[in-house]
Amino acid sequence: MKTIVRRSVGIVTFLGLLTGTFSVAQREHLQRFGDLLVVAPRRKTLAQLAALELDGVDPSNLADFFRISPWEADDLRIALFVFLLNYLKSRGIPLTQAVFLTIDDSLAIQDNGTRKLDTVDWQFDHNGHRQVRARNHVVLGIHWGDYHFPLRWRLYLRASTVRRINQKRTSQKKLRSFSKLELAQQRLAQVVAHLPADVLVYVLFDSWYTSAKLVQGIRRHGWHVIAAVKSNRSLAGQKLTTWHHALKGRRYDRVRVRLARGGERTY
Repeated sequence: MKTIVRRSVGIVTFLGLLTGTFSVAQREHLQRFGDLLVVAPRRKTLAQLAALELDGVDPSNLADFFRISPWEADDLRIALFVFLLNYLKSRGIPLTQAVFLTIDDSLAIQDNGTRKLDTVDWQFDHNGHRQVRARNHVVLGIHWGDYHFPLRWRLYLRASTVRRINQKRTSQKKLRSFSKLELAQQRLAQVVAHLPADVLVYVLFDSWYTSAKLVQGIRRHGWHVIAAVKSNRSLAGQKLTTWHHALKGRRYDRVRVRLARGGERTY
């Protein structure tokens, strides 16, 4: 494994474009972490990261940057997503090209013996069809032209997990519980002001997220929805599983639907 002798110019330049609220010492730690994570092998403990630098710091300094250093994750996240959107706008993508925003949740799987990390909980892995110990993030991605980036993300914690963590915290530092749907709505609301006003926006998600509240919130922004619907959902006050009973023996009516890009189509 190569040892870092000098900080990467690319890392320093990139983080210099993002940060405006960090002190000099915090910026140095942030640059150090960016550099270390790029060159580190698969296993990334703080001790192993610190050992990769020729003139490295003690691992406790790296830990303090996350535990007690007075900065908020959104200081970096908001700067990052504004930077990404400005980057996309500078690519010359025509405004006739629709923007696709995707909502999904992503698991960061841990060892099943993990007990000391508060945010790790039992989660269902849909790919492996099993329960795993993991962190769960709600992620908002953007697809525009030939580009795709994860734009905003937020850690999801069950209400029971939040209560357990809050038992160890003072009243000033207690966490608030949010559902995945609430986290998705918050992520979408944060990007509204930064998207070009004239561009057509579609929001895509799977059937788990399909709810009247989320769809109505998206439509209020003037955006469009592409999603699946679970069979146990209700549409116009009637469960989807019973619709075929109501339609049995009836003639189908032709309906004209207004399309997102203008014009109409008959179904």
